[in-house]
Amino acid sequence: MKKSEYRKALESARAEFDRLLQQRLALESRIVNLRQTIAGLVALCESDSAPSTGENITPSFPRSVRLTCATRQVLAESDYPIRPPALRDALIERGLNMSQYSNQLAVIHNTLIRLERQGQAIQVSGAWILTDKGKLASKMDFLDSPIPPQDKKATK
Repeated sequence: MKKSEYRKALESARAEFDRLLQQRLALESRIVNLRQTIAGLVALCESDSAPSTGENITPSFPRSVRLTCATRQVLAESDYPIRPPALRDALIERGLNMSQYSNQLAVIHNTLIRLERQGQAIQVSGAWILTDKGKLASKMDFLDSPIPPQDKKATK
């Protein structure tokens, strides 16, 4: 093959790669939207028709939640950058068990640094916020299985 043919093949491969990445981003965005829709509809279908008190109560984390996932969720729900001590307090307030860590702030700091390396969080004057990638990840965290298991009688 001539060098010009290799260049054409390279350009073609790069163009296809870019096109596929765009399709992948569109699919991931659509998946997030559908999971949110399903989660919302499940909540409406299972509602006990309890009237809302109008209070803004922050829900507790599920028992199975991991520190990284919970950290992303707290950062995603904040309108401003959060410093590690306030982040620790928010995690504990939401029911995350931090008693297993002898130095809770060090663990939180390491988690934030890891999120930063992954491009999901950035530090602003000692406080932390999520990037767009981190916000997408936070949406995906709790939407992995929005549909509760069916009644055992219905599945038999």
